[in-house]
Amino acid sequence: MKKLFLSASSAFLRMILFSLLLATWIGAEANNVRITNVTNTNPGATDPIITFDIAWDNSWRVSSGPNNYDAVWIFVKYQKVPTGSSNCESYQEWHHAKMTNVVGDFSVGAPLQTVFVGDSMGIYVQRSADGIGNIATTTVTIRLNLDVP
Repeated sequence: MKKLFLSASSAFLRMILFSLLLATWIGAEANNVRITNVTNTNPGATDPIITFDIAWDNSWRVSSGPNNYDAVWIFVKYQKVPTGSSNCESYQEWHHAKMTNVVGDFSVGAPLQTVFVGDSMGIYVQRSADGIGNIATTTVTIRLNLDVP
């Protein structure tokens, strides 16, 4: 049976499940990405919904020259944990979870937006409008495309 375990109290699990890559350019200063309150709102169900809070410092988006911005890459890994296991600290193989490609399956509060990629292996979270400064804690909801036997 596939199970997706997410625990807001496990820094180790959050580090593994949500690996973040901050897109950078020369002179970029964005840093200190924080993911907190990770929750699987329907564990054990097909296409689980994951909710978490995100924040980071020194974000920017500039539409005029040089026309660039920062973004956070979000992707999810999972294990097929044996029934009865109390946690994910097993030696089972990790798998990459695809996300759905339906806009309505994702939500993020202002001033952010989600950007899809063609292979559904993750999403970008970025500013929705021009701006510079810290991104305050904002809730993000994503839906995985994951079958549960």
